[in-house]
Amino acid sequence: MAGRPLGLRSLVKALGKLSPAQLKQALSIVPRQGELDRLERDRQDHLAEIKTLDRRIAKLSGGNGHAATPARKRRRRKISAETRRKMSEAAKHRYAKAKGSAPKASGKPARRKMSAETRAKMAEAARRRWAKAKVPPQPT
Repeated sequence: MAGRPLGLRSLVKALGKLSPAQLKQALSIVPRQGELDRLERDRQDHLAEIKTLDRRIAKLSGGNGHAATPARKRRRRKISAETRRKMSEAAKHRYAKAKGSAPKASGKPARRKMSAETRAKMAEAARRRWAKAKVPPQPT
């Protein structure tokens, strides 16, 4: 049966439809707990033997008897630039708090002040650009 697993009632119904010979065959397929325990013990014994052999190999190859276990390669998580900035600000804030100095009020850099003369020059230049763009080109 493909799809979702059987519920208890469905399982009982399905088992009720099997003949005694089919039930005996199904029970012979299911591993017994004693056999599973024996296999687990064998596995542990083999792992211990492997460790012993690794130590012997390491000792023969000039090591101190401890085999170096291969380090797992971990994937690094990608962190956005904004998150790194926030982490940096939080660390700076913690450091400033520990040192006793006052931290900055906000994470954004302060805008530079422009003189009134510079603002007027920029406004005039913008007006000229707009005036030039608004004038339709004259046919030649």
